[in-house]
Amino acid sequence: RDIKVIICRQCHYTSYKQSILCKQKQHYVKICEIKQKFFECIECHKSIFTWSQYPIENCMNCHSLKGFHRTSLIRERHGTKFEDEILLLRGEEEKFLNSFVSYEKLPNIID
Repeated sequence: RDIKVIICRQCHYTSYKQSILCKQKQHYVKICEIKQKFFECIECHKSIFTWSQYPIENCMNCHSLKGFHRTSLIRERHGTKFEDEILLLRGEEEKFLNSFVSYEKLPNIID
């Protein structure tokens, strides 16, 4: 996801908006558009984001040294699926290719 950030070279500061100190001292700032990357801790599964290629620090939650792996912005939902969420690519499964269809599955045209 591309976002705009402000970089102050004198304060070594990067953020979404310019800091109050930089405004007061009238520092020269640069506006850049960079990619925001999302990672998840391998140990505790806490999500973080970074603007660099990989996270520089260890996990702030569990201080794990195992590292991070890439993830999406929104965590996938795990658990039971509803009937309408189950995808059947070929429709209902039949035992054989040309097997007879039961009367319950046929549309009721004759009354």
